[in-house]
Amino acid sequence: MKLTLAQLKSPKGLLIGFLVLSTITISTIIFFLARNITSGPTNLDSQLLMQILKECLKTGDDDKKTSHLFKAEREYFLAKAAASRGDYKSGHESWQETIYELGLACGDKSVIVGIFLKSQGDFETEFGRWKVVEAIDRRALACFDASLSNPLIAFRCRQQLAVALQKQNKFAEAIKLFQENISTAEGFDKANNTPDGEEVSYAMRCLAWTYALAGQTETAAETYERLIKKLEKFPQKNEGIAAVLVAEAELFKNRDPNRAVALLSRATQAHPQSAEAHSTLGQILDEQKKYSTAVEEFTKAIAIDPKDSNFYNWRSHAYSYAGPPEKGLADANKAVELSPDDFSPREQRAIAYDQLKQYDNALENWNQAISLSHGRFSYHFERRAQVYEEMGKKDLAAADRLKAAQMKDRQHAPVAPS
Repeated sequence: MKLTLAQLKSPKGLLIGFLVLSTITISTIIFFLARNITSGPTNLDSQLLMQILKECLKTGDDDKKTSHLFKAEREYFLAKAAASRGDYKSGHESWQETIYELGLACGDKSVIVGIFLKSQGDFETEFGRWKVVEAIDRRALACFDASLSNPLIAFRCRQQLAVALQKQNKFAEAIKLFQENISTAEGFDKANNTPDGEEVSYAMRCLAWTYALAGQTETAAETYERLIKKLEKFPQKNEGIAAVLVAEAELFKNRDPNRAVALLSRATQAHPQSAEAHSTLGQILDEQKKYSTAVEEFTKAIAIDPKDSNFYNWRSHAYSYAGPPEKGLADANKAVELSPDDFSPREQRAIAYDQLKQYDNALENWNQAISLSHGRFSYHFERRAQVYEEMGKKDLAAADRLKAAQMKDRQHAPVAPS
């Protein structure tokens, strides 16, 4: 429809112009918000993006809708900023506001609300808030139905929910969800942006690990072997098979080291360049206190993949027992360089500095480990208390030991002695 200049200046023409402008504004905000999620784990495609736009545009008052969308956009970026600085409280509140405003603009059970709930679930996962993740993902799944043209987001949402249930020791329900995802994915049309072999493989690995956590070790091993048979159909099968064998070996590296070693031997036969196989073997040797031989295996892993910080971190741990501590420090420094936001290399660097009697540096690194882990682990405070003792700061040592004793978490990392 073409309008003349006179018609555009009329009340009817101005109304049409206002509606067009409002539609463009709403579309732009939704497009911008949705495309920001595209780079994340939800992986939107253009077809789904158009579905989101149509859904948001079809109902409601345009002025109010635009206002709510602007507020949602602002809160979304506040949530992202809070996440980047490790501020859970502010991030959680901003995510709640984002979802609330999007609900007012597009409907509480709209596709876009479901997508952003999934993204909030990613945020909550980073902070280990599994009960919150469970509630969010259940709500997100209610936003997706059979008419959704792209089932990938629903697949990943169920996956995240299953992990949250697993983390809360709700193994039966988690197993059921992983099985549902695997069964559903097997019937997906790959051309329709649906889970590929890697997605299904990850779901099966999660299922196997959940069986293991539930005490069903042999069922877990059988699940890994089923996955290996599936992977044999893929062109790049050897690397994937080796990765699964390494995961299966993890089941037995403490309870049956000989069986774990046999699985790792299969892994290196399938894929000789499996750095993870050498690293896992190194961990078994480390656990058996064969530290010098463990160093050799970690060295092989590093030669294959010199950019994996975990290999340097584990070798640093072995050096903390086998010596010399200077080599442990060098490896810890490299691990920190490769993974500056990971707290584990700071632990190993603190241990190395402690062994070298550089207590100020050891204290600084325990402080960094506590900061990067958001103070979640009691053993960090216990180890920092030891450093305070060595520095003669008994009051600070006592305060850290009290804090560690009061914490529910009693996880202890395989850190070396002082």
